[in-house]
Order: sequence, then C-alpha cells, then structure tokens
Amino acid sequence: MISIFRKGAAAAADPPSGPAPVGQAKATGDAARPRTAVFIAGDKNIFFPAVVAMRSVQVHNPGRFDYFLSFDEADFTDRMREITDRYDINFLNSRGIDRANRAFDLDKMEGFWPVEINLNWLLPEHLHGFGYAYSIKLDYDILCVGAYDDLDRYWPRDVAYAAVHIKAREWPDEIPGHLNRDLNLDLAKTLYSNAGFIVFNNAICRQESFYDKFENAHHFLIDNAPDVALREQAALAIVSAGFGGIADIPTRYNHRIPRFRREAGGGPPLVNIHYIGEQKPWRPLEYGIAEALVGRGRGILLFFFPVWLEFAASVEGFTEFCEVRPYTAMDVLGLARGVINEAEQLFRNQRREVKRLREAVTRLGGDCGPPDAEERSPEID
Repeated sequence: MISIFRKGAAAAADPPSGPAPVGQAKATGDAARPRTAVFIAGDKNIFFPAVVAMRSVQVHNPGRFDYFLSFDEADFTDRMREITDRYDINFLNSRGIDRANRAFDLDKMEGFWPVEINLNWLLPEHLHGFGYAYSIKLDYDILCVGAYDDLDRYWPRDVAYAAVHIKAREWPDEIPGHLNRDLNLDLAKTLYSNAGFIVFNNAICRQESFYDKFENAHHFLIDNAPDVALREQAALAIVSAGFGGIADIPTRYNHRIPRFRREAGGGPPLVNIHYIGEQKPWRPLEYGIAEALVGRGRGILLFFFPVWLEFAASVEGFTEFCEVRPYTAMDVLGLARGVINEAEQLFRNQRREVKRLREAVTRLGGDCGPPDAEERSPEID
C-alpha cells in the first residue's frame, strides 16, 4: 500500500537548508498583503521568456510581489545577473535547494521538458522558509496582460493550492482501481488543472509535505500507468484529491487560447495569456507547426504571438536573447493570408471527402438528401 497522503507531524517553520537567493534578496511586495513570491524554475533556456513573464506581472501589478527565478548557477551569466538585478528578480541556484536531487531524479515530463521543472513543486516549501505565506508558480510561457485585481478572492486559505479547473480527469481503466483500493480516493470526482498558473499556500504545503506527496504520486503513475498523458498534471490531480481538492481560479488567469473569448456572460477580460504548445512566440515560426495549428482549429494562437513580441521588445536583453523581432503590420497581414489559405485548403479537402462519401452511399442505393449549405459554399476568394 502506498502512503502518499499519510499525515505526519506539522513541519517546523525553520529556514530552508538551501542557499538564500544570489545577492541581496530584493523585496518589493505589498506590505498590506501576506508576503507572496512569484517563481519560475527550469533550466537556462527559460531565462529570457521567464524574465518577460515576471516583468509583465510587475508592470500590471506594481509593488505587489517578490520574484524568484531558479536554474543551475553554473549557467547564470554576468549578463543575466545584470538583467535580473534591473528587474528586482532574485536568483536561486537550483543545485543548492534542499531535496533538489530528488526532483532531478524524476523522469522528464512527457519525455522532453527538462527535469529542473520538477523544482516547481518543491519551491513553495522552500519559499516558506524565507517567510513567504503564499507563492505563485508561473510557467515561463505566460504573459500577463492585466492586473490581478480580484485574485485575493481566490486565495487558497484552507487548501494547498488554487488553480484553473479544467475538467474531470479521464483516467486509464487501471488507475481508479489502484487508487480507490490503496488510498480510498474517488478519482471520478477529481478535477485536474493546467499547471501554468498556480497559487500555493506555502504553510500548508510545508506542513503536509506537498512535494513528497507529488513525488510519490509521480512514481505511482510510472509504476501503474507509465503511458498516462500529462503525468505532471495527473500527479497533481492525485495530490489534490488527497488534500481535499483545488481552490478554483477564473479561466482568465490561465488563458490557453484555443480561441479568443471573454469569460461566459461578458465578464472581465483575460489577465494572463498562456502560450501552450511546441511553437513559442520567441522562436521562428515553422510552417509545419502553423499548418498543424490551423488543422486543429487553433490558428488564432498565431495572432497572439505579436502580443508577446511587442511586450518582450521593451524588456532589456530582447535583441540578445530573442531571435524573432516584433511583427510589422505587413507581417500580420502575411500571417493572416497564410492562415486563411490553409483553412481554405482544409475546407476544400473536407468538401471533396464529403462528396466522395455521398457518391459511395448513392452507388449502394442510399439517399443522403440534398447537400448541406457547407457543401454548396463557393470558394473563398
């Protein structure tokens, strides 16, 4: 029997055994609120996008949070230090954080994300040792575009963390049986959440050994469902079930852009854009990926790339660390034409396939009725 959720004695609030941030820790948080840290962990490749993400939060939420960036200090250059100093971002050497080696020993998520991202589940406890009551985990591919005016309403005061609920997790058949038997958890009622924006209650995480539970859930999935998709989020769903659930945050705090929309009922506009997927706005656009996005009905994602580039261009280091430049009006028009052309081709292919199916049914003596309007639609000029 696994013991992911076995309660232990409350952890003492002693300082973390790892190092303090490089240099003098820069505190900029609002004294009227509980001390809250915003953090991003990964490898050196996250550096500039992570700085852009944090800087965008700073611009829209001035003086509200303290900021921490973590990767291997051996890859932290003098130029990177200049940039983080300018924006009051504290650097944490990932190799010196307590229990970091255990995080590095976990498998890479989905086989390609660096193992260092597993530190994201350890840092809430680490930051609690620095006196932070709460912390916000950002993915490095998030861009803040609005103030977190109502975030206090969704603070996880009685649970380990708050995140955007997505849907009930669909589990492989073998998983619920194991968990129901070994942990007495009903996964049929367990929500899962995208990990791009999470607010942690650091004290609860430390008291209840959040990272240990995440690690155990991770190993449980490797042993019992090695092919489960999105293992990181699946492990979080298991942990959240043991903690009594997840506090809900509105979708606008982790907007993943399958389409542009506001909250249902014409509510407040989004505040965070999350650039999920392989294609990122700071990388040269690959036609094959753009084609695939249109094919999946996500071509609108491409039009959010100029938003990131426009903001990133205002951040020190943009020309050094980003190989893409902001789009001109003509660039956007060209992008629009490419998306429309690809959509037209998909539409033509679909019509041809429908026509072939209708002809096959007719040859077999069937009657499909008159063509639908979509089948009769003229070509888009």
